[in-house]
Amino acid sequence: MNRRNFLKQAAAAVAIGSVSGASLGHARPQKLRITHHRLDHRLSFPLRIAQLTDLHLGWRSRSRLLEDALAACKRAKPDVVVLTGDYVNHSLKYLDKVENFIGLLPKPCVTVLGNHDHWSGAEPVKACIQRAGGMVLRNQALRLKRGTRVVTFVGVDDGHTGHDDVKAAFKGISDPQRTIVLTHAPTTARRIEKTGARLVLAGHTHGGQFDIPSVTRGIARLAGQPYLSGWYQVGAASLYVNVGIGSSAFGRRLGKRAHPELAFFDLG
Repeated sequence: MNRRNFLKQAAAAVAIGSVSGASLGHARPQKLRITHHRLDHRLSFPLRIAQLTDLHLGWRSRSRLLEDALAACKRAKPDVVVLTGDYVNHSLKYLDKVENFIGLLPKPCVTVLGNHDHWSGAEPVKACIQRAGGMVLRNQALRLKRGTRVVTFVGVDDGHTGHDDVKAAFKGISDPQRTIVLTHAPTTARRIEKTGARLVLAGHTHGGQFDIPSVTRGIARLAGQPYLSGWYQVGAASLYVNVGIGSSAFGRRLGKRAHPELAFFDLG
């Protein structure tokens, strides 16, 4: 076992050991946390983005959270919905749930893949998203028209599984500072920042899943993951790590920073 895997398992053990089975069993149902962010990005027009991530749809999915996320997205009337990976959990068994959920989201919907999508089958997941009306960016850019205006999204594929190619994703981009970059693994932002991009939206971390003050973040840093939730400055770029909605291994999240999240960004 290498050092990184050891530290990851240690983090999980510490977190689980700090929470009794009784507290897990009797915890109140979690509500969706909606966060709002205003940014003076380099756009010459206002743009509202809704970001969802880490749905991990399957038998552990909490239907109330998904319903609340759909309702909140529709009420907010975003110009674009973005999803930053991990639609499935450990298999393709629940692709019908993925297709149904994304099909109900406001459009346009721009997405990238996550590590669980690659582990389960990237091509079937991509096809499912496309059937639902979403656009999947795998190391490529998309110039999206909003009336007479154009906004460029850059999708960098999952770095956790080694599918990221930042150079290919930014090919042909003449003004990277005006782009909005989507990726799954937050640490990929270190290489994205070197292109000149200034805004990166990511997921992957679940906020540590069990957020124990002064413990979870310390162990995560030792494991090479310094970006767990919220805003970070990575060089000249601003990185936002959305903790997402679902869970890959445990049915519940604990701690304020790991609370299920839907994020809205008002740019311009």
